[in-house]
Amino acid sequence: MKQDLRAKVASVNLSSLQKLKSPQLLLTLIVFCFGLSLNFQSGIKINTSQAYYFGFLTDYFILTIHPSDILIILMALFSLKNFKFKKNLKIQKFVYLLFLTTLIALWFIFSPNKTLLVFGLIKLIFVSLLIFSIFNLTTNSKTLYLFINIFSIGLISGAVISTFIGLIQFSTGISPNIPIIGSYRFFSTTPNIASGLIFNNSFLRAYGTTPHPNILAALLVSALAYSIFIINSAKTKYLKFLCGLLVGIFTIGLVGSFSRTGIIMAIIFVLLRYKNNLPINYKFIILFIPSFILFSLFYISGISIESKTISERLELNLIGLKVFFDNLIIGVGPNNYLIVAQNYFFQNFNLRLFQPPHNFLILFLAEYGIIGLILVLLFFKQTIGKFVKSQPQIKSHLLLPLVGAYGFGMIFDHYFLTQFQTNYIFAVLIGLILATNKMLDLK
Repeated sequence: MKQDLRAKVASVNLSSLQKLKSPQLLLTLIVFCFGLSLNFQSGIKINTSQAYYFGFLTDYFILTIHPSDILIILMALFSLKNFKFKKNLKIQKFVYLLFLTTLIALWFIFSPNKTLLVFGLIKLIFVSLLIFSIFNLTTNSKTLYLFINIFSIGLISGAVISTFIGLIQFSTGISPNIPIIGSYRFFSTTPNIASGLIFNNSFLRAYGTTPHPNILAALLVSALAYSIFIINSAKTKYLKFLCGLLVGIFTIGLVGSFSRTGIIMAIIFVLLRYKNNLPINYKFIILFIPSFILFSLFYISGISIESKTISERLELNLIGLKVFFDNLIIGVGPNNYLIVAQNYFFQNFNLRLFQPPHNFLILFLAEYGIIGLILVLLFFKQTIGKFVKSQPQIKSHLLLPLVGAYGFGMIFDHYFLTQFQTNYIFAVLIGLILATNKMLDLK
């Protein structure tokens, strides 16, 4: 049975989607370009007038329309033909939407900045459309694997470009100026630029085509994961070798980003992906690898438990918890966290700390409150149980390892909620999980 399914997966190619008539060709191109565009921070900034705080332009207060946003709308339009509304779920969905509408209305009443709230809701709509699109475009195992393959090719292609730009930044200390893909000119000496430290020698961390090395690391972990997934269904040694080479490139890019969290995310993915393929003695040995690498990175960069970096993150998280407990029920509203949190910072605080807590859950609770958390839990109420019973191949080869890797990253940063690139790769994971659940109900 397992071999039969793998054979079917290996046979999936571009001709599988109804022999790729014109609409399917266009959809294939859209999905590919969507994966490609996630690596690049290019976009059009809208209404930057309210984005200046303390004399600095704050990206969190700017609405930016990216190419990926347009591609999500196109995918949603294509997916409508497969949308079926089950009668027995109409009442449940009505009640759910009623609660959601009430929450949004309360946000508009109490949120301190209505403009930023609208920006946050627009991004929330894009995330919802992306999840909806993936769920409706993948009707069975073949189309699910086909979607993953097309998306993977796009994501991996963009990640290669971003990796090479990142390695240029890392090795030369200068970022090339290619605005169309989001690479801008800056130097290792530019104020507030993320730098690394090895034995007291400072260097520019690899940004690639993202706004921060940690975001580059999350994208490279994703590209690495999808590359490993493609290796399983590769029919030729050449393709397997190419995917293996890509894994090596992305690993080098991770080192250049000097993202400790990103490197541990990659290790977690590999451990979860191959945990059943290793003898017991090798499993015992390999469990020490994450601890060893993490200790080494902390040692060579001079970071200790008393490090300023750690204490600042802790302080930001504590401020986030204060904001949450003071806005327990409905939160402060999407995109309004920093507006409220500035009242909690100590006097004469470092402007570099004017940022969200470095923890996904704390920031989510602060912005969405207990009601928002309940709505999310209700949405996934049946998903977890079904996912456990879903296709073991895709679940163990890609989805579960990615859940573990992303989950670790969410503990130490906020980018999966605040930055569109990581926001969307997380939404893709949710859409694929929901799609595997739906396959259980197919006759």
